[in-house]
Amino acid sequence: MGEPELARDPRYATHAARGQNQAELDERIERWTLTLTVDQLEALMIEYSVPAGRVYTGKEMLAEPHFAERDALISVEHPQHGSNRMQAPMPKLSDTPSGLRRRAPDFPGQHNTEV
Repeated sequence: MGEPELARDPRYATHAARGQNQAELDERIERWTLTLTVDQLEALMIEYSVPAGRVYTGKEMLAEPHFAERDALISVEHPQHGSNRMQAPMPKLSDTPSGLRRRAPDFPGQHNTEV
C-alpha cells in the first residue's frame, strides 16, 4: 500500500487491534484500492501472497474461460426470453451431483398448489 509504517502501528499489530480499528483500516484500504484497476490489485495480491479473490460481475463471469472449463455455467430456457446462461448449482460433487430441475417461477406463489 506504500505505507510501510503501518507494520509498526499498534492499532494494526494484532488481530484484536485490527478488529477494534476495523472502520479506519477499511477506509485506508479502500482509499488505496480505488487507485488501482482490478487487474493491478489482483497482480499485487498474488505477488505479495495475500489471500484474495476477484469478485466477478455477471458479465465477467460469463466471459471467463475458467468458469466454462469447470462446467460452472449452464443454460436455462425461458419461454419469453430464450436461453439464459447462468452459474450452475454449487458445490459440484462427484457422488451426489447437483442439477437444475426447472427455472425460477415467473411470479411469487406460482408453485404453491403443487408444493
